Amino acid sequence: MDTLSQSAPASPSKKQRRRTFKERRDIVEETLVPGASVARAARRHQVNANQVFYWRELYREGRLGYEPLFVVNRGGC
Repeated sequence: MDTLSQSAPASPSKKQRRRTFKERRDIVEETLVPGASVARAARRHQVNANQVFYWRELYREGRLGYEPLFVVNRGGC
C-alpha cells in the first residue's frame, strides 16, 4: 500500500483574526486580575496563550495604545 498517495482530509483553514489594540488590552487586563489564568483567557478569546504573553509584555511597555492600568513587577524590589 502506498502511503504517500493517501492523505488525510484537509482540515478547514482557520482564518487569522487581527485584534485591535483595545481588544488586546482588554484580554491582557483580564489576565492581570489576581487568580486569573492566561491559558483560560486565551482559550476564551480563541488566541494562543503565547500570543497573550507577548501582548502582556507590550502592555507593560505601554505599547498597546496607552499607559497600562496595571504594572506587573517582574522581580527586584
